[in-house]
Amino acid sequence: MRVHFLLLLILATIEAPAQDPHATLSGGIVTYTTRTGTRTRMQVGAKCSDLWASPDGAAITFIGIEKETPAAPGEIGTFVERSTVYVALRSDDFKAVAVPASPMIEGRVWHVAREPKVSPDLKSVYFLVPSFMTSLQLTRTAVSGRRYEPIADVSDYCIIWGGDYSGDLVILTSRDQQVGGVMTYPCYWRQRSGFQVEIAAECAASFEAIAARWAREHGGLCR
Repeated sequence: MRVHFLLLLILATIEAPAQDPHATLSGGIVTYTTRTGTRTRMQVGAKCSDLWASPDGAAITFIGIEKETPAAPGEIGTFVERSTVYVALRSDDFKAVAVPASPMIEGRVWHVAREPKVSPDLKSVYFLVPSFMTSLQLTRTAVSGRRYEPIADVSDYCIIWGGDYSGDLVILTSRDQQVGGVMTYPCYWRQRSGFQVEIAAECAASFEAIAARWAREHGGLCR
């Protein structure tokens, strides 16, 4: 009887769902739930922004703002001039690790990263660099490295988690139509090889919904 009880206890432990960090961002502070159920603040010594958590709760990422200035007259908020990406993994009890962001784009080194997200294999970090007036440079780097890979000029993006295309991207871009000079905003499924296929010709008003539906139809989530 005692052996049977211990076996059930072991099986219950093995089959128990992974701890969800329930990460939140308020007042520039990221708070999360530890493995023991305690609510704890991320201590990075900077105001935080752009919090993102993976669908399975295995990863949290955000930026620490090192320098910002007021927005231009008529605009709301502040302009981030320098930031660092932080990645916290469940396997490391969500200890925040700094991932420097300093890619070179057209001969200039940028120190600004926005909207970081982690790949399903937890080895890569994607982020946006505001290097152009009308678009952002989507960039990838290793969680443990400083080598930067430019991906594409985008307006928005998400990473596919699960399903047939886990690890691929859905990106929102702009396209200047030759006839009439009308700007459109198509979205694409972009494979890790760089090959991409148009999902919809116009996604500006509903990118998240279109990306979520496409990913769901292929067995995944796009976050």
